[in-house]
Amino acid sequence: MKKLLTTFFAVILAGAVTAAAQGGSPEAIPFTFTAPTEFKGVGSTFTIPLTITDVTGDGIISFQFDVVFDQNLLTPNGSNFGCNSPAGTIAGNAGFFVICNVPVDDPGRLKVAAFGSVLNLSGAGTLMNLTFTANVAAPSGSVSPLDIQSYMFFSNAFPSVPGVPHTTVDGEVTIIGTTAAPTTISGQVVNQLGRPITSARLYLTDMNGKQYFTVTKRKGVFTFKDVPAGDTYILSIIAPGYSFTPSLLEVNDSISGLTIRPN
Repeated sequence: MKKLLTTFFAVILAGAVTAAAQGGSPEAIPFTFTAPTEFKGVGSTFTIPLTITDVTGDGIISFQFDVVFDQNLLTPNGSNFGCNSPAGTIAGNAGFFVICNVPVDDPGRLKVAAFGSVLNLSGAGTLMNLTFTANVAAPSGSVSPLDIQSYMFFSNAFPSVPGVPHTTVDGEVTIIGTTAAPTTISGQVVNQLGRPITSARLYLTDMNGKQYFTVTKRKGVFTFKDVPAGDTYILSIIAPGYSFTPSLLEVNDSISGLTIRPN
């Protein structure tokens, strides 16, 4: 596979150099290639969008790059090593074929190669998606890099410069939570004088965006039920006439006796 990819891009580069003799504009428009920063749950399978700024007019006919990740925390998911269907992406819209591989001697490196048959890359947005699974043994709070390395974008519009100029932004994935048993979180919302605030709305949001909701009852008491442990949540409160600052709440077991006051 490695030899095949090397041979393919050698052919592409040779074609670009040959086209240079036929003339063409001397410079391409630089762009930015970005991997995101994400928070994902232990054992979850998720999509990582790799994005680019506008490449219209750059004549990109193929590209290659590596993504370096922590193989102890993440595993590429799918028959094509996480490079599943490019449908709906910039590469897919241009009819590009994507080939991915993880070398046996470098299991933390995902090698990506893509090429088109007719259309060039055009537009801005998600270039392609990668699919990973967060390993079930990954500790909560651990971080895997998503470092973009060995990158090259080949052009037929500016063949005198084999690689279209661009910058890269590395990303990372933070592993959040476990599949622990649900817990209960309870407490009281009071004003600065210690008097209860009734009918306040409380929202508990995990790092994947899942939200839990409750309302304070008589004496300002509240209870969240069936909240998974081993995760970090954002606690937000809305009550007419009061202002509350959202706070982080780490839940490893049931919590009771919380007292929350407005700003």
